[in-house]
Amino acid sequence: MKKFFILVLASIMCLAFVLPAMAEVKIGGSVQFDIYSYYEDEARRHAEVTGGGLPQGQVTTTGDDRKTKLAVYTYGTGFWASYTNDEGNLGARVGWNYGYENTAAVIDWQSHYLWWKPMPDVTIYMGRIGQIASGDYYPAGHGGQMDISGTGGYCDLAAWSRPGVKAYIKINDMVSLHLGVYDPDDNDDGAAEVQVVPTSDPNQAYAPEQNNIPRLDIGLPIKFGNFSIKPTAGWVVSEFDQAAVGADDEIDTWVITLNAAYTYGPLTLSGEYGFGENWSQANFGGAPGPAIQNYVDAAGNFRFSDTENDNWWLNLKWKINPKMDLTAWYGEMSGENDDDPAVANDQWDIETSMFGIEFQYFITPYFKVHPSYALLSHGDTNYRGAALPVDDGERSALNLSFTISF
Repeated sequence: MKKFFILVLASIMCLAFVLPAMAEVKIGGSVQFDIYSYYEDEARRHAEVTGGGLPQGQVTTTGDDRKTKLAVYTYGTGFWASYTNDEGNLGARVGWNYGYENTAAVIDWQSHYLWWKPMPDVTIYMGRIGQIASGDYYPAGHGGQMDISGTGGYCDLAAWSRPGVKAYIKINDMVSLHLGVYDPDDNDDGAAEVQVVPTSDPNQAYAPEQNNIPRLDIGLPIKFGNFSIKPTAGWVVSEFDQAAVGADDEIDTWVITLNAAYTYGPLTLSGEYGFGENWSQANFGGAPGPAIQNYVDAAGNFRFSDTENDNWWLNLKWKINPKMDLTAWYGEMSGENDDDPAVANDQWDIETSMFGIEFQYFITPYFKVHPSYALLSHGDTNYRGAALPVDDGERSALNLSFTISF
């Protein structure tokens, strides 16, 4: 914790010294204190399977561990600093978060980028920035507490920040165009899978991943009155150098989403629907199930089988009064793979879901109390022709947060 604050203060001081005296510099942050209890049902019925993956009816129960834990941690504590020049067409922002992952304290670069307006209707961002595909719209539980109730992998594509360049182009008062180019190898904010591809190089164990094409994102936000809609798309290819002769050496990961929101008086309804392939391969949201399956065909060649993914969620927020609001959300996410077409009954699909509700009360404009509850279903994995699915359990979390912003 001490190192974190030293890093923050040193960075802010450096920023203050190098920026022009007349420029606008802002510093802010938040401190959050969480008390939460979660109930984990890890009962998983692991069916005995043959080589083709067909459960034979015998079911073993492992990890049948139900636990309730009351713990006190800090989460969502962070600092940020921003700079804008006198002309208002150039600036920068840095930010850090202090939180926990699997009970271990971590310091995370929330975002750090510079921005530039070469013309009034164009803004370019460069640095560690949010992705465009599925970005800007989230259910209330996005992020969650201590990774206990985050929506990524349960209903929402987790739009992590990543190194890249993006441009926001204002077409008119209703329509904008968003374009993004990102580092295709940025796997440090998620659990992107590593594929073991056979290689023709005798000096290597397997073909290394050599991604030369940047990830590409596009979005078209449209707003008229109290209604807004934003179609987005993202694509990246994972390439494997010196793959064995006849082996598949590319994996395409892509997503298309449609986000919308409508406000009527104190109520705001928002939602998302998305579909694509291989989301877990390139950190498109921690989708359920493996990113991709691989197998050897009848000719002895290494092959990839794409995983089809989709997700949806709805979020309803009620602004009770200026100090209080209540939000509820529900959503689902799925993965499906046909695996080796020559093998019967090895196809699988898995569907996860999440329900949540939260209440916010602002004691002052900068201090709020925030109780919430979330129920996450890890899903059932279904094998074609199987009598019983694999039950992956569920988790519930009850959380009470106190947050001060400055």
